[in-house]
Amino acid sequence: MTFVRQSFVRNFYTSQKVMSQINMEGTNLFLPNSANLIVDGTPTLTQHGRTLNISTEQGPATIRVGAFHPYLCYEAEFSAINKGDEAGITFYPNEGAGKRIRIVYRNGEIVSLANDDILARKSIGECDKAHLRVQYTGIRFHVFHLRESGEADLLYSVENDMRAVESCTTHSFGIYANGNVTLHKAQSALTCGTGQADPQIIQTTDGQPLIRDGRLYICFTTRGFERIFDSYQGIYSLDLASYELRLEGAMFFGKGDGIMYGFHATKVVYNPDTKEFLVMTTTHEDTHTLAWAVTKSDLLHGLHYLECEELDFPHNYTRGHGYNTEDPDFFYDSEAGKWCLAYCALKNKSYVTYLCESDRWNGPYTLIAESAYNNNTGIRITTVGGKRYVLSGGSDTTFYIYDYPTLRYEGTFRQQYANGGFRGWPTIVPIPYGNYERYLWITFDRGAQTGRYSYGTLYFYLGDQMWRKE
Repeated sequence: MTFVRQSFVRNFYTSQKVMSQINMEGTNLFLPNSANLIVDGTPTLTQHGRTLNISTEQGPATIRVGAFHPYLCYEAEFSAINKGDEAGITFYPNEGAGKRIRIVYRNGEIVSLANDDILARKSIGECDKAHLRVQYTGIRFHVFHLRESGEADLLYSVENDMRAVESCTTHSFGIYANGNVTLHKAQSALTCGTGQADPQIIQTTDGQPLIRDGRLYICFTTRGFERIFDSYQGIYSLDLASYELRLEGAMFFGKGDGIMYGFHATKVVYNPDTKEFLVMTTTHEDTHTLAWAVTKSDLLHGLHYLECEELDFPHNYTRGHGYNTEDPDFFYDSEAGKWCLAYCALKNKSYVTYLCESDRWNGPYTLIAESAYNNNTGIRITTVGGKRYVLSGGSDTTFYIYDYPTLRYEGTFRQQYANGGFRGWPTIVPIPYGNYERYLWITFDRGAQTGRYSYGTLYFYLGDQMWRKE
């Protein structure tokens, strides 16, 4: 079978779920019983259609937009900014006392401050308009200037750890103004970030893809910037006819220490018998091993925080194999009566594919096979034409095929029209096609936009053969 490329797309902040906003579209914010937006100061607020004039003759003011979350994206757009005026985004404690973060445009610069201490600054030239985007990634935030042309300039990144789980309830996001400025837009959103990578199909326990209303549910790592911890685990759905990708939600993880981690490369399996979602994630930029969690919450939609535990398997961190184990895939093999787990781990400076089995989905797992070919990541277990295989992505654009369960090498992928990268993933999924089954392949490249870990243009292929099921 040869895989023929159908589509490719770069999603750069193009898909989002708005979490809070000051919405002036077709409405009046200042009816008698409307909410008071003002947190600090005594500004005069005057609405003119879709804009809000903010005048602060008595000193700076803060206008609340919504709650803070350590992995959301925050935007604000202003005009009519004169010399000496300040306008921007602020994050502040609800109780008033404590550190306040401000990212403001003033006198031709975008400046980030903690209270009155300058954290970073960069000139964009004097102008009367400013469109700011601040992407929080737990440990730090990233500041963009959005041009009228549509270009997004990443100006700088600032260390400011806000991963404490309680920050979601103790802090807020608002607009800061000092002077006389006009607000056009203010919102927070969960976004698809700078790119998407590591496609993990959400499946049932027997390995069948979870498809609802013609949409395939997928875990994609939502990419960030220079560091791997700038990424987090997004939940998406894919229209199988048009390849339109829609952001549905996200998962964040805990280890019992009160910190919210953005682990990713996560596999989710739905157990219809227990109505539970079984989760295995990769603890990147931490112990870099596999961890598990379980919940009855609907992970297909919304934001979720899951406490996880280290998986008991041959290459876990406790056994001294941390920092180089990743990309799990697992399912229940009813013929063997065992749960099967595939992953990759570093051996002799190169990644190797491993296969394990267990009586329980969350371990302990024992090793049953090891691949002979090295340099494998993105390990996948799939079924094509009624036969199960283990697949991996290698160096350059090579993708390996192994026998299940022996991991005997059987060949490499054939593809028409190359993808643009190296170390993509061989995410092959059988999809219904009337009386037949076709084979969709989802992969990505590693073309970085705003730093090493900002990669993820998506490529969609279909195999040129079908398998009749009925």
